[in-house]
Amino acid sequence: MRQRERSRGAKHMKPVYQTKFGERSGNCLSACLASLLEIPLEDIPDFGWHSDWYEKFTDFMKKFNLQPLDVDLENGGDWRPDGYYIVNGHSQRGIMHSVIYKGDTLVHDPYPDGVGVMPMSCTIFLVIDPAKCKEVA
Repeated sequence: MRQRERSRGAKHMKPVYQTKFGERSGNCLSACLASLLEIPLEDIPDFGWHSDWYEKFTDFMKKFNLQPLDVDLENGGDWRPDGYYIVNGHSQRGIMHSVIYKGDTLVHDPYPDGVGVMPMSCTIFLVIDPAKCKEVA
């Protein structure tokens, strides 16, 4: 399977696949976070399509000393972060979907077909307090 081969090649990220599907009920964002944070999908809240989903998302990421920052890719030029980040856009199924890129390369799509999205925006994470970061060996 093409997507699983691509995900296996990703270093420093444990691919997690979504378990819920549909425009209003899918958990692709949660699966992306579980992949990046390398924690079980069950430990990620279901942010849902509620009016306060972004606030819940931001509060959850603060537990990891991270602040999400959304960047418009449609009008923002060709800049892409070097590290891992979440890309949001329309899938071939015609609904919004989230995947993981590293640089300009798709490294994980939590949907089984693994074909990615038409990028519209990306979410990068800023460290809130650098003093709280662990040293990477």
